[in-house]
Amino acid sequence: MILLILMSQGWTIKYKEFPDLDIFVPIAILVVMINMLIVGLGRITDDSYYKFSDLEGVPGILIISMRLLAWCWFIYSIFGLYNELSPRI
Repeated sequence: MILLILMSQGWTIKYKEFPDLDIFVPIAILVVMINMLIVGLGRITDDSYYKFSDLEGVPGILIISMRLLAWCWFIYSIFGLYNELSPRI
């Protein structure tokens, strides 16, 4: 997920070195920690007879929300990169 966001911001197109370690590493760690917390919360109710997937209930809504936010960030970055590089093309 973070790798796609980095690529959408122009990594390997505009620059070759890893950009802003101060921003992306803490965000990646935060996303991993939140995901582990949500999955752990979902595993508490893992033995429920009515549960068929990990994406049901509150944990599923939170995981899908995180993925939708990452997708929106990716799309926003792609459009920003396109607008920045389109005069050069």
